[in-house]
Amino acid sequence: MGLNADRGICHPPPGTRQSRQAVRFSLGKPILTLLLAAAVSGVAVWRRAGAPRADLIVWSFDQTHVRTFRDPLPGTVGRSAPSLFDQFRRQTGFSAAISLMGQMGQNVRLGSAFMSGASGPSAPDLCEIEIHSIGQFLRPPVDDIGLLPLNDFLEQSGWDRRIVASRLAPWSKTDPRTGRRIVYGIPQDVHPVTITYRKDLFDQAGIDPRQAGTWSRFQGLCLAFQDYWAAHGRPDRRAIALSTDSPDEIVEMLLQRHVNLIDQSNRLHFNDAKVLETVVFYARLVAGQRAIGADVSPGVGWTQDLERGNVCAVCTPDWKADDLREFAPDLSGKVAMMPLPRFDADDAPTSTLGGTMVGICRSCPHPETAWKLLEFLYLGPEAIRARLAAGDNVLPAIPQYWSDPAYHKGDPFFAGGQNIGDMYVTLAGQIPERFVTPYSYQAELALAAVMHRARQYVAADRRMDGLDRACAGWLAEAQEDVQRRIDFGNFEP
Repeated sequence: MGLNADRGICHPPPGTRQSRQAVRFSLGKPILTLLLAAAVSGVAVWRRAGAPRADLIVWSFDQTHVRTFRDPLPGTVGRSAPSLFDQFRRQTGFSAAISLMGQMGQNVRLGSAFMSGASGPSAPDLCEIEIHSIGQFLRPPVDDIGLLPLNDFLEQSGWDRRIVASRLAPWSKTDPRTGRRIVYGIPQDVHPVTITYRKDLFDQAGIDPRQAGTWSRFQGLCLAFQDYWAAHGRPDRRAIALSTDSPDEIVEMLLQRHVNLIDQSNRLHFNDAKVLETVVFYARLVAGQRAIGADVSPGVGWTQDLERGNVCAVCTPDWKADDLREFAPDLSGKVAMMPLPRFDADDAPTSTLGGTMVGICRSCPHPETAWKLLEFLYLGPEAIRARLAAGDNVLPAIPQYWSDPAYHKGDPFFAGGQNIGDMYVTLAGQIPERFVTPYSYQAELALAAVMHRARQYVAADRRMDGLDRACAGWLAEAQEDVQRRIDFGNFEP
């Protein structure tokens, strides 16, 4: 939905009494009156000067970003209080505006604009794209992608050396002609992943999950935790939220192990030994005698499950910590945070989940000016200060800003005022590289199907010595299926 949608006249819903009365009233008007009204309004519209289009238009699906860019900067007052857009216009002489719309609607409109080559009012100059959506826009050959390559801008400005290199990967595509990685988007975030757990309940059970070190040890400690609570009247209590149908957590584990199901060259890795090991292990986390994980309520309902103690830990990228404060305030002082356990010594102690980029549309008539706006709104110190002042503590993908005191202060919501910002900053420099291709979504769905079959196998209490062999077969089938999809949809020569 556009920002101006709320300025229109609200029409009564079809079928209501108000709508029926409106129809009878309009039909009862004399035809001459209607023609006269149409003529008068037409003249009025013809004579009224239309609102000039801003020099640069940004499309966003994030209401927080829209407010940060458009509204007066925090700490300023009065009608003339400047916004980031105002500051940019004063510095450069160029005006900018932003439109807010739903993510799915934006994807459709962007796809239409890219395919038609539209420009002007029907297309933005800059656009934000979420990580699960970028793959569809990277499907064409590199020269036909609707986004402008940003490599030259990055190199000339030096931002290629200041942005976390691994965070550029999701928004890039390898040119098969040269092997060069073409960057189409600038990351707005890093999103390192931790585990937030009910410290009060783990303490009561005499269990410290921070001592786990490895996922196997973590499972053992969580089983002891569940045994304690089963003996104290809560046999339904599970140690951690782990989905039985979404691939998010298992993908996080694979990224920890530096495994992408599909890499930047569209090579599949379902048959990798680490994928098999992780799928087998995950199946035993969510089913059978050694299960410690359970599904949680959709949306932000997981915060209530954690608050009620139905699950007692959850994987938390930095943006999820804000959900806890907003939707589960009674957990204040009861939760603590820890890095992810590892499988092997060379695994990352964190992973990454979610993300947003900003790019310049290839149809933009003034790409150099658009890059200046991109730098100002997303990379410059003014933008970071505005985000922090607005209460947005999500880490930017630029390490030079991580030393800001806002990212290094105790958080009273966490037990003992734990400094979770310090933890996120430490882990942010270790996030694994994540690739996103036009087929990543299909690959994750295929992995979820394998995971479902593995969970059913364990839940049926079959012989565990057959699980590895069964999973290997299912993963091979998944690889073949996704490979057929890649071959069918390949535009490259």
